[in-house]
Amino acid sequence: MIEGFLGAERFEIKVRLEGDKLLGRVGGALMARDVKLDLTATGVTGRVGGSNGFAVQLSLEAGELIGFVGNDPINLRGVDAVTGTLGDGFAAMEFSARESGTRLIGSLGGLLGKPFTLELGGAPGWLGALVVLVAFYALEKHKSS
Repeated sequence: MIEGFLGAERFEIKVRLEGDKLLGRVGGALMARDVKLDLTATGVTGRVGGSNGFAVQLSLEAGELIGFVGNDPINLRGVDAVTGTLGDGFAAMEFSARESGTRLIGSLGGLLGKPFTLELGGAPGWLGALVVLVAFYALEKHKSS
């Protein structure tokens, strides 16, 4: 189980890794979004938020996960120490996180952005990082669904 909170709002994150699938939800009872992602040797695909939600389409290229979360481009680098961006241009948000024991601790959007802490439950840090970015997109940028 990967679980924790994102930002001062304490958006809840609860997902589990079942084989090659990442299943669960992000957000609290009133604004929860289901997460259903497939992990392959070449990337990550799936949907968040059901049929009214958004697609996740990432491929592994030269050691980076590159692709789209909804309409925003994303790239993630690293395994235990993960950096990357969500979005592009002036709207891009920087991401950095580091594993500390069984936790992933970091911030989305720099020093004044959204801090987070996740219990990884044995999952690699890059997977926790992806979950944080998907949660942020689902709860902050894709509010209309």
